[in-house]
Amino acid sequence: MFILFRQIAYYLIKLKEFDIWKEDVILDVISEIALIDAAKDLSEAQILDAFSKQYINLVKCRKEYLKTCKEKDVQCDDLKNLMKFSPKTSLSSILKRGDKEFIHKYKKFNFEKKYYAEILSGVIKSVCVNLLSLHELNQTCTSAEDEVLKALNLFNAHRVQAEKIRVSTDALAKCDVELLYLINASQVEKYGKIEKTDVSLSTRPNKAVMVSGSNLEDLRKVLEAVEGKEIDDEEMIEHYTKLVKKYGKNGKINAKWVYGIAVINESGKESTYTWKKEGIYLVDKVCKKISTGYPLNSITKYTKNNKYLAEITEEEKEAMKQDEQDVVNFIAENI
Repeated sequence: MFILFRQIAYYLIKLKEFDIWKEDVILDVISEIALIDAAKDLSEAQILDAFSKQYINLVKCRKEYLKTCKEKDVQCDDLKNLMKFSPKTSLSSILKRGDKEFIHKYKKFNFEKKYYAEILSGVIKSVCVNLLSLHELNQTCTSAEDEVLKALNLFNAHRVQAEKIRVSTDALAKCDVELLYLINASQVEKYGKIEKTDVSLSTRPNKAVMVSGSNLEDLRKVLEAVEGKEIDDEEMIEHYTKLVKKYGKNGKINAKWVYGIAVINESGKESTYTWKKEGIYLVDKVCKKISTGYPLNSITKYTKNNKYLAEITEEEKEAMKQDEQDVVNFIAENI
């Protein structure tokens, strides 16, 4: 996929020289890079779908560039070794081609270049994650987008100097810091400053609603929708199936549980611990069985057996139970 990204970046930069700015394609590339670590959890069909989308972006950008060059009667600088695939190309063929290109390019790098290239790849991903967060707040940062395209385009060159990789990494790192400031400023403007708030420590029923996720805008919409009233299981299911339709592919989206615990011992020392459980995904089709009080069980499936959590037997739950001794150890050590 990275080869596609860098080739798309080349044509996006060339189009920009003609004052043609393809914001939709840029957002597609940035979104895919930001979520690239989740690719390992995707099915073969989902990976092919994502690849096809980016390949179409490449073909369209190249076609528009060649057409613009012809219209303006200027010489085209077309890429060599352009990736070409047909609709019948299998995932294994794509991976083999990608491996071949990667090995051909990477074996030319000395240790210093490899070291810098790995750092640059990580910074590119970080910047893309923050650009996506900024986009969710209805804002963009063109300078950061430019630096991402330039960094990707570096790897289209036959030979890449280590110093150029280092300079690009430094520029992107500065963009990353700027993006964090922009995100924070936008969140403060929209939602107000983060403040400590006293909350009830009672155990009375229905005193709170658990909301998961990292998108503050979605959280705001949920809170506004339920303000002054209790929401039932059906409404929760409706909300989350909409999220699956919006962010998932083919009616499903990979997920995980993230847990947190805070311990304050008698001396007042505060300690926190987080852990996660993976191997689940959400779907947009609701199970016939509803677990009262646990609505997400009706749209969550285990990847091991593709069964709804609401339909899992006690024996199956026990077989898939994960070791949580580390949590017990944390409590014992900090209480």
